[in-house]
Amino acid sequence: MERVIGMLGMEIRQPSNPFSNLTFLAIRRCQINALKVMIPDLEPPDNLLPNHSVNLGGGYVLLRARDRYNYHPSEAESRVISEFLDAPVPKFKRWARLRLPNGQVARCAWKETLKPAEKVRMARNVKVTVSPDVMNPASHYKFR
Repeated sequence: MERVIGMLGMEIRQPSNPFSNLTFLAIRRCQINALKVMIPDLEPPDNLLPNHSVNLGGGYVLLRARDRYNYHPSEAESRVISEFLDAPVPKFKRWARLRLPNGQVARCAWKETLKPAEKVRMARNVKVTVSPDVMNPASHYKFR
């Protein structure tokens, strides 16, 4: 309430008749807000993606932190990745977080292991359904 009063006070242009000017400004603001409620397309939505994020489509978004340079996986990681892709391991950069279509954020062990134990979020377990079995693997990192 105080913020609205302060903003309306700054918009007053005629100090000789402040109350009628203030009334006009308040009515105009109410009218604009009513139009925005009735026709939401009048006001474009805010950017729903954070800075430096990558939209993968389907509701998936890669979120920072990210490797500055290409990551060279260990021999065991390379073997698993190449078996999964059925191709040689491409150059890639690791990403720390992935926003899922339901709005949850999956974190990876790569960045969480660098934090002290009391600041770690245990959110890197991802439920994977491989019919008919259900597995709960931990995600070490996301990559693109």
